[in-house]
Amino acid sequence: WSRKELIRRLVLSSTYRMSAQASQKSLAIDPDNIFLQYARVRRLPAESIRDAVLATSGSLNPTMYGPGVPLNLDQTAASRARPLKSGPLDGNGRRTVYQEMRRNYLPPLLLAFDLPQAAVALGERGVTNVPAQSLAMLNDPFIIQEANRWADQLVHADKLSTEQRINLVHRIAFSRPATEKEIDLSKHMLDYFQERSLEGDERASPSQQAWQNLCHLMLNRKEFIFIR
Repeated sequence: WSRKELIRRLVLSSTYRMSAQASQKSLAIDPDNIFLQYARVRRLPAESIRDAVLATSGSLNPTMYGPGVPLNLDQTAASRARPLKSGPLDGNGRRTVYQEMRRNYLPPLLLAFDLPQAAVALGERGVTNVPAQSLAMLNDPFIIQEANRWADQLVHADKLSTEQRINLVHRIAFSRPATEKEIDLSKHMLDYFQERSLEGDERASPSQQAWQNLCHLMLNRKEFIFIR
């Protein structure tokens, strides 16, 4: 038995490579997809979402092994059991598997995306789609920080037009080029964000702030956290 050969056979099968876009005929004869005529949309698990954000912003540290990175405690309540050391907001860019997990101090972002409570035995992790997840992607400091880092790279990319930058954003986030409609909408959003720059933030130019908002928006699109 060769696991490598088995995986190769699975991923090259027609079933594995099916699109999640159902045809009208498929929807008519099998609306519940009982016969798997098209792929089912799946949400990424919590750890993969965080890793995807790091990879998209260019902050992912691919280093393997080594000690775990202490949890950032800025969003946790004060307690006598609170760890003495707080880690960086981005966890040094390390993958989530290298983040310390403490029973009473679990990362709020991961909890929003169904990270199990450490004190409870769980045979299968739940998969939910609730408003708290959208709020986490909008307001979590880690998400905002990584969107800013991503935007900083785009703004300082030499010899790229606005349209090329928009295409690059879509390729990085979704592994595909932007459609004509997405390019037009992105240009409109950039113009809008430049006109209404962030109040009270003088550290970035209106152009920088506009790209920060666009990058933050891209991280909040359903296509970013759902596998089609």
